[in-house]
Amino acid sequence: MTAVIPDSAVRKDFEFFLDHLPEYLRKYKGMWMVIRRRKLEKVFQSETDAVNYAFRTFRVGEFIIQKCEEPEACMQTFHSPIAD
Repeated sequence: MTAVIPDSAVRKDFEFFLDHLPEYLRKYKGMWMVIRRRKLEKVFQSETDAVNYAFRTFRVGEFIIQKCEEPEACMQTFHSPIAD
């Protein structure tokens, strides 16, 4: 099954992650990464720390949080603000 990825900055950030995955696996395997605007912002030991940092630092929809693991294990979750 192929995931549908919105055509947006989030999609570009995920593609950036996949493009750099071999390098990241050597350095950060098993860690949680915050990526924004096709740049690795910060790496964390825990998902909670990555989420807390990202939500304190950036606006929702401007970043992805991705666990650094083999490509077949990568999962995409998108969060977006709900308009009134």
